[in-house]
Amino acid sequence: MEIYQAGRQTGKTDHLISWLKFKSNRVLVVHSAKERARIIKEYPDIDPVKIFTIESVLSGRMRGVVGNVVIGVDNLDLILPQILGGSVGPVTMTDENQRRMPNVI
Repeated sequence: MEIYQAGRQTGKTDHLISWLKFKSNRVLVVHSAKERARIIKEYPDIDPVKIFTIESVLSGRMRGVVGNVVIGVDNLDLILPQILGGSVGPVTMTDENQRRMPNVI
């Protein structure tokens, strides 16, 4: 797992879209249907089937995804409260691959 951390409007989603396009076994989870629709409209070359909302994942609609799928997550800070059902305080993580989002894509 890699974590890209940067401010708002700095290209994080663009980076994930580039990541998504690179291999066919990748899908993306976003925090809302509105964000999914925005991405589909802004990136018409992306197959909409590869983009899931966290709501659809939690309701089991991603079960049909088969194979060695790698899941990208956009805006984890917005998704975690939906999964956990409340505000999220401090979190820790152990990962050798953690790095800051590059300024230029």
